[in-house]
Amino acid sequence: MGNTVLVVEDNPSLLNMLGLTFRSSGYSTVLCPNAEAVLNRLAGQSPDAIICDVNLPGMAGTQFTDLVKLSRRFADTPVVLMSGYGEPKRHSADAFVSKPFDPMEMVGVVDELVSTH
Repeated sequence: MGNTVLVVEDNPSLLNMLGLTFRSSGYSTVLCPNAEAVLNRLAGQSPDAIICDVNLPGMAGTQFTDLVKLSRRFADTPVVLMSGYGEPKRHSADAFVSKPFDPMEMVGVVDELVSTH
């Protein structure tokens, strides 16, 4: 397998669909239903990209992205935020994708970010 993508999404159907799409595109995947679960798992992970929903239970995706970007270890890891409610006015992610989206569009966005980081 190639690069690893970490997906943070509370909708199980979308989480699984993104996992399948990225695995079929040659990525390893780590799937998490909320930001708190990710923070616990990041200690042992080195994802090449992170995809995160904006509206998550508990910690919002924008807050999670800020924490990732402020960390030394993951500051250069590209983050893609996604939401069906529009792009947040202020965020520290590298890209934003509106829901609904074509799953291969998301793969293209991540491919481009991974190749430039």
